[in-house]
Amino acid sequence: MPSDWTRYTLVAPDARLEAEYVSFAEDVERAGDAPSVALFRRLGFKAYLEKRASDERGEALDNGTVPQSTYWMRDPDGRICGELRLRHGLNDRLLQEGGHIGYFVRPSHRRQGVGTELLRRGRSLAQARGIDRVLVTCDDDNVGSIGVIRSNGGTDWSSGVSPRSGKPVRLYWLTTEGADDRA
Repeated sequence: MPSDWTRYTLVAPDARLEAEYVSFAEDVERAGDAPSVALFRRLGFKAYLEKRASDERGEALDNGTVPQSTYWMRDPDGRICGELRLRHGLNDRLLQEGGHIGYFVRPSHRRQGVGTELLRRGRSLAQARGIDRVLVTCDDDNVGSIGVIRSNGGTDWSSGVSPRSGKPVRLYWLTTEGADDRA
C-alpha cells in the first residue's frame, strides 16, 4: 500500500490521456466490470469527454442524471488507476442506488488502498462544494467497497434492492468533515 498519496494525482478527464484511458477501460472490461466503462464504449473517447463536461455544467442531463464531476486518479507512473464521480446533488434514483460518490479502481490497483484514497478525496471535493455529508452505495456482496466505505467513516444507513440490477445494495452516510485529515 502506498505510503505517500501525494504522488497520486486527481485530474479532470483530458483528451491528452486518451491512450491511457483506453488501456484503463480495457483492463476494467477484462475484469468483468464492463458497465463501469459502458458509456465510454458507446460514445467513443471524444464524445465521452464532451458528455462528462456537459454533465458537470448540468447541461443535457438524461435518465435521471444530476450534475456531476468526473476525475481520474493517476499513479506515480502516470497510469489511470481509478475513476471518481461526484454528484452535486441527489434525486430519488440516487437515494436508492448511486449516492453522491461513485468510484471504481483499475483491477491491477485493487487491494492497495486506491479505493479508500479515491473516496477520501471525493469527500474532500464534496466538502469544497458545500456538501456536509455524502451518500455512498454499493452492492451488498462487494466486500472491497464495504471496507473502503467503512474505512472512510461510513455509517450503515439502510439497505435495499437495486432498481437497475435487482441485487441487494447497502447505503452509507459519510461526513465530509475531516476528509483532508490524514490518519
